[in-house]
Amino acid sequence: MFLSADDIRHHIEDSFIVCPCDVKPHTPEWEEFKKNRLACIEGSGFDITLYKVFSPESGSFSPFIGKEKRKLPLFRPLYNDDKKDVPLFLYPGYYLLQSYEVISLPPSLGGLVLPRSSFFNAQCLTQGTRICPGFSGQLRVALWVVGTDGVILEKGTRFATVLFFPFTLGSTDPYAGIWYGDKVTTDDVERAY
Repeated sequence: MFLSADDIRHHIEDSFIVCPCDVKPHTPEWEEFKKNRLACIEGSGFDITLYKVFSPESGSFSPFIGKEKRKLPLFRPLYNDDKKDVPLFLYPGYYLLQSYEVISLPPSLGGLVLPRSSFFNAQCLTQGTRICPGFSGQLRVALWVVGTDGVILEKGTRFATVLFFPFTLGSTDPYAGIWYGDKVTTDDVERAY
């Protein structure tokens, strides 16, 4: 059972499960964010918006995913800070999209990150993931630009939807991975699970 729009609003306003990555709660900027972001609830999902686009560094190494450890490619941001509001042209290929919003889940909630259909129409495939209880950070979504003409993305565009759900009674194991905050690469070898 997914949270209703009313429940999502309640959690945003009272529990701060969704915050901007660059604004502190209880400030005028936070109040403006809440007002604008509550409009991003569609149906019973919360739309996350584009903050940064990353591409894999070419020729870095072949990814390794093993039983005990893994080593993943390095990614570099494509936005230049002095041109951060200029739409970005993406050639066909693979990218990571990072959300402007920080999602911070209590032990009683989980989430699913799902694609938005407008990306399909733009000849792009996106892939989200689950959000574990206790996770706190910006979300990453995979983007494959498959159309031969590429795609132009504007910072702040809605690129995925999060559905939140409660867990049944009982305790949950909190998120224990490395992908907190704004991390998009392992930078080195890490554990495999």
